[in-house]
Amino acid sequence: MRAATALFWIVVAAVLLNTATIVLSIIRPAMRVWPPPGRRSWQYVYNGVLSFTGLLGVVALGILDWNSFALHHWARFVVGGLLMACGVFALWGFVTLGVEASQGLGRALVTTGAYRYSRNPQYVGTIPAVVGYSVVCNSVLAGERRARWPDGSAVCVLARARTPLLPRQLRAGRGMRAVRITDASSSRPVPTEMYVGSDS
Repeated sequence: MRAATALFWIVVAAVLLNTATIVLSIIRPAMRVWPPPGRRSWQYVYNGVLSFTGLLGVVALGILDWNSFALHHWARFVVGGLLMACGVFALWGFVTLGVEASQGLGRALVTTGAYRYSRNPQYVGTIPAVVGYSVVCNSVLAGERRARWPDGSAVCVLARARTPLLPRQLRAGRGMRAVRITDASSSRPVPTEMYVGSDS
């Protein structure tokens, strides 16, 4: 149990530290940590270590803290399994976007595959999948980690961090036309003037 508790605090620290630096990237663009400037930058390593610590840490918590909660009914496997199936959508988004772009290294705006339905399919699919995993594991610590920092809030923060980069990516194409882009963390279309390639 001590190992699970220690891992829990490591995961919480990683998630909060990662979130703090993303917020810094939003309010201080000159000190941007996410997205990283390149594969060989310290920002790239920093983001990778914290992200994998948070995600893999939750997986390990579910195993170390198995059946510590009150959901002992078999239905938890059905509910949790359905939620975990949402991970397929996240995987679809990852395959569509590619490894480098998923790591924040940039590419032209993608509007095919999973990105036809969501601007953040990897986040949208991963969140319910992780929730479902903790339900299947019936873990107090895995669930408490989410309660201390809801993953949905992280999606909003990450979406805000990426939004200022969209005009540069969109203007890179040829035959540009104006469109309205909806921010994933808001119902408002922002910014109101963006550009993507023509339909031809």
